[in-house]
Amino acid sequence: RAWPPATRGGGPPAGGGAPPPARPAPRSIPENKVPAITPETVIEYLTDVEGNWEYMVRFISMSEILFWEGPTQGHFGPGKLKIKPHGILVFGGDAPDKGPGDERIVRTLSNLKSEAPSQVFIILGNRDTIKLRFLAELSEGDDVEPWIPPWDRERAPTYENFIQKRGLTRGKVSKCHWLLNCTMGCQDTTFGTRQDELAMLYGPAKATDDDVVQSYIQSVDPESEDPWMLDFCRCGLLALVLGDTLFVHGGLQDDSAGHVPGLEAPVEEVREWADRLNAWKDEQLRAYMASPRWQKDEKTGERSRAASELIEYGTPGAKTKTVVYHNPFVDGNPVQRSQAVQDFLEKGGIKRLVTGHQPHGQMPTVVRHPKTGLLAITADTSRSDADGSKVLNAANNRGNVASVVSIQGDRVSVRGQAKTGLQHGFTLHVDPDKDVLPCALVGRQLADGSWVKSVAGSGAGARVIVARGRGFNVEVKHLTPAQACIELSDEYTRVGKLDVTLKSIVGNSKAVGWQQNDLGASDDGLEVCIEASEKFDWAAFEKYETFIFSFHGVIRSLSEEDQKKAVANINRLIDNEKRVVFVTNDATKSRVDFYKHMTQEFQVRLDETSCPISPASGPAETSDAIAEKRSKSHIITAAYNAAWFLNEAGLKKPFVLTSGVGLLQELEDVGITEYVSNSRLKRDEGGGSLEPDPAFHKEVSEANMVELASLATEVDCIVVGWADNISGLALAFAAQCCTWREERRAANPELTQLPIVTTTGDHSGILGRMPDSFEEEWLRGKRLTTYASGTVARAICNAVVSKQPFEPIAVGKPSPILLNHLMRPAEQHGLGIDLSKAVVIGDGLDTDVQFALSGGMKSLLVLSGVTETSNLKNHDKARWPTWTAESFASL
Repeated sequence: RAWPPATRGGGPPAGGGAPPPARPAPRSIPENKVPAITPETVIEYLTDVEGNWEYMVRFISMSEILFWEGPTQGHFGPGKLKIKPHGILVFGGDAPDKGPGDERIVRTLSNLKSEAPSQVFIILGNRDTIKLRFLAELSEGDDVEPWIPPWDRERAPTYENFIQKRGLTRGKVSKCHWLLNCTMGCQDTTFGTRQDELAMLYGPAKATDDDVVQSYIQSVDPESEDPWMLDFCRCGLLALVLGDTLFVHGGLQDDSAGHVPGLEAPVEEVREWADRLNAWKDEQLRAYMASPRWQKDEKTGERSRAASELIEYGTPGAKTKTVVYHNPFVDGNPVQRSQAVQDFLEKGGIKRLVTGHQPHGQMPTVVRHPKTGLLAITADTSRSDADGSKVLNAANNRGNVASVVSIQGDRVSVRGQAKTGLQHGFTLHVDPDKDVLPCALVGRQLADGSWVKSVAGSGAGARVIVARGRGFNVEVKHLTPAQACIELSDEYTRVGKLDVTLKSIVGNSKAVGWQQNDLGASDDGLEVCIEASEKFDWAAFEKYETFIFSFHGVIRSLSEEDQKKAVANINRLIDNEKRVVFVTNDATKSRVDFYKHMTQEFQVRLDETSCPISPASGPAETSDAIAEKRSKSHIITAAYNAAWFLNEAGLKKPFVLTSGVGLLQELEDVGITEYVSNSRLKRDEGGGSLEPDPAFHKEVSEANMVELASLATEVDCIVVGWADNISGLALAFAAQCCTWREERRAANPELTQLPIVTTTGDHSGILGRMPDSFEEEWLRGKRLTTYASGTVARAICNAVVSKQPFEPIAVGKPSPILLNHLMRPAEQHGLGIDLSKAVVIGDGLDTDVQFALSGGMKSLLVLSGVTETSNLKNHDKARWPTWTAESFASL
């Protein structure tokens, strides 16, 4: 079976034939000479193939630099693998273990390395170097107690326990199973997939259990005719620097940066460090080739072997001093590299750090570092689809998922396919100033701890793919660029060159629920499942710190008696030192007016609620001044949220449709005074009042539109609030402003769509109920509904003449803009709420409950507002509330 690669050429000789004469040892291997990197050079990165031959073939089909040439090589490919003159392939490590492709992958990469030594570089992973253990450990007799690695002694079962549990007999076959399963991080399928590959390549007669053991031994035996795994390790590297990019298998941490085993002091310069680390690896392998088996100390009786330090370097035994075995994630989520690591790389001119080793969902993970601009890319996707076909590979956890990381000049690009067939990709630059949206968002963290991973679609349909991890499980959601900008963490919003604002960003801010993207779930259509509504328990409910109430349905729309009961329950929470906050989609009132409404009319004791950011009141302050201060700590209205959004996005001249004073008051309070509106605000001691603007309350006609045309020239957005006096002319004017902008965009592509901002995405609302005394009995007690702002905004979108669809930006619940307000610290005009310790109480499934789900909060749905029991029964159980109650008054 042992044919040298030069003889085999990619497969066994036709018709068999006698093996060639024994070759001299050691066989020469191609050197690792780094070529000059030119602007035309394309570097592609392939990593953690782990025995999955089909994955490597899929990668090659997506590659811009690799191709098959010549006649078919049978199981070794549709031709001989070649690389284009301008290309460089970096293999990131971990060639074998999880599929019947170990030998084919290693031989194919080794052959390509031999043919193009300065274009192919192999980084060694933990699954590669650990194979050096096989010769010594499988060659010893059954009377010798098997060696257990020190780093596995507390975790791994003993050999005796393993064979007893499996019903195996002592011998090399059972020991090989034990080594793979218990001390090498492999799966139960690994022995079988190696056996499958032997049968495929050499026939079933040469694929017995003993043949599998011998294949592992011979592949690393310097004295065998063809030690293909040993040669792979010999031509491999532990660190590689190409231009301004460093490649290692696992990653860098404080203790491993500059560390070379055997040296007392760290090496300060990156390239010198990489050279010396690789030289140490070569020394270890030379010693191994001279003495690969156990050596017993006659005095102590202890066993030792050459290259033991190299073997340990690729395991947890190396602790923090290895670049091979390192997990750069914390609880499944990316983190920035330490400042010491960033300084080490920056001093050496390294702008990109590319690694594998740790799987994270279906696409590579990028972390852009705000202070240094470092791009850290982790590209292992080996656990991307548990439902992948097991017909050809019992260990297949990849399915059809694949990605190509490509580096050219100052750009790094990713092109890939998710398990659903979704195509995604992005391009980032070393200098973040060169990045353009939406790609510029990749590698940045959102306020909820998730990270932007990739981009799907283009133009108005572009969506960024956001992920957050829990161990090996990864949840994803798709956001518009606008949503992602809104949700960026403070560190990634405006830090030096990483400045991303809302200016020129348009999109749909409808909240999107998290979706499971782990080994057992799809990445589309399956939102994160919560338990079906639990039986309400006040004690469990009251354990949380912050209670976020809706007004409509929780207090309003109840009978006078039930209103008092609901308020009593709210005040009970306040008495128990809980924080109470009201978040409402009502845009008719300002925060101050809403605060007065709640405290004076309904007697909610918001002035007593626990709040770490409530400002203290001065002795001479008026009640209005106190209300203005405390409203900022306890109230968020859709009116305020709309004003904040416009101000943050640099939109200063909106056309506002409203019949409530709150929206215009909040706009003026943030300095937006040059608005056009269908209503006029009159300020007075009571706060203010509105009167309709006669110019917008006429019939829709050519003459009236011409009369309004001069007002449209500087309008930079449309804002839709609650408007019960809406007129057809106002709607037509709003749509006309957008249409004219579209016509200007045709001549000036740098212009963006005119944003249409709505205070709520709701299409309907509750006015009240029919009286119980109404003469038509079937109408008694029925709810009275009306249109809401979402209906008006959608009508405007539909009336715009444009080649591209218009989507409104909803700033009310369940918008992520509101979540941003809740989480943002007080010094940044937010409420500073820990969402993991908060409960949302409201009457809407698609507003309040979805708002809670999007923020990872618990929820209590009350059936005293827009939602009835029948609505809940027909609702997706994955989006049910935590608790359900008839009303908050009934608890």
